Amino acid sequence: QNILDLLQLEINKSANPEQVTRLQNYISSAIGFARQATEITPRDAVNWTNLGFVYRNLISLIDGVDKLSEDSYNKGSELRPGDPNIPYQIGLLYLNKFNVLSQLLASGRANAAQINAAAENTLSKAEKSFKRSTELSPNFGLAIYNLGVVYDRQGKVNEAIKQLEKIAPAFC
Repeated sequence: QNILDLLQLEINKSANPEQVTRLQNYISSAIGFARQATEITPRDAVNWTNLGFVYRNLISLIDGVDKLSEDSYNKGSELRPGDPNIPYQIGLLYLNKFNVLSQLLASGRANAAQINAAAENTLSKAEKSFKRSTELSPNFGLAIYNLGVVYDRQGKVNEAIKQLEKIAPAFC
C-alpha cells in the first residue's frame, strides 16, 4: 500500500526524464512485494487478495492487469470460499476497468466500436461479482450499492433504484 501511495504521488508530479524510471520502479516493487508474500505463505488468502488489490490499482497503467487481479482474487476465494469481500473486490476491479474504458472513449484515444463490447463484458463481470457477494452476505451494503451502480451504467434504471431502496433504510 505504501508503494502504491508513492506511485500515486509520483504520477501527480510534473513530468521529468527520471519520472518514468521511478514509476517503473514503484510498479515493480509493489508487484514484487505482493507476489513475494504469496510465495512465502501461499495458503494465506489475505496475501492473494492483497496481490489482487495491487494489480487492481494498476489497471489504468498496465494493459491486461485485470486478468492478473481477478486470478489473484480467485486464488484468495479458493482459500476463503465464504468470504463476501473477495467477490466484492472483483466487482470493484471490473467497475474500475469500466471507468478506464469510459475515460479512453471520452479522451478520444479509442472509438465506441472498440470500447462498447469490452465495456458490456466488464459490467457483466462486475454485476456477477456483486451478486455473488450479496448471495454470501445479503446485507453487504457496499456490494448492494455498487450493484446499483452497475445497473445504472447498464441503463437499467429500475434495477438500480431497487438496489438503492434496499440500503436506504440504513441511512434513515
